[in-house]
Amino acid sequence: MSARVLIVDDQSDLREPIIEKLSQMGISAIGAGDGIEALELLAKNPGIAVMLSDIKMPRMGGHDLALEATKRYPHLKVMLMTGFNEDTIPAALMRSRQIRTLFKPFALNGMAELVKQMLVAPD
Repeated sequence: MSARVLIVDDQSDLREPIIEKLSQMGISAIGAGDGIEALELLAKNPGIAVMLSDIKMPRMGGHDLALEATKRYPHLKVMLMTGFNEDTIPAALMRSRQIRTLFKPFALNGMAELVKQMLVAPD
């Protein structure tokens, strides 16, 4: 089964439990440590339908990643994760119905249900 979800976070102790939870639900997921790696994985895995990305990361953060990824892959649905209430979503991202925001800390079960909904929701 090819990966359906990409988890992007520079902290593996946050990224890996999300991948594990999705796997337990039968959802194939892979992880990336930053936006550059995420774009490489998106190119190699055309079946990815949903990307969860942290906002603050080295090399390429979540905002830039979301803009570039949705430009390259218009079908891609994105959920940006942040631990900071002051993180604002750029206007270009706000216009996209494919982009959501999830505030940390969050319950893994709730996050997994959101991902499941994003996978089955029509474009």
